[in-house]
Amino acid sequence: MSQTVHHLEPQNMRREHWMVQFRKSANDKMQFKFCESRSEAESVVNKFKNAGYHASAWEL
Repeated sequence: MSQTVHHLEPQNMRREHWMVQFRKSANDKMQFKFCESRSEAESVVNKFKNAGYHASAWEL
């Protein structure tokens, strides 16, 4: 009796890469932070925005 083994990567194990950009004002240098998930990037953006920064994120 033979068995077929399927090696599938679980959806929650998929690696994501996100970049967050932020700065306090238009005169300040843009800074960047690397994140490994969308939820982490969204959390970082919200923290910066709550602290008065301009911030956004995108998937790499």
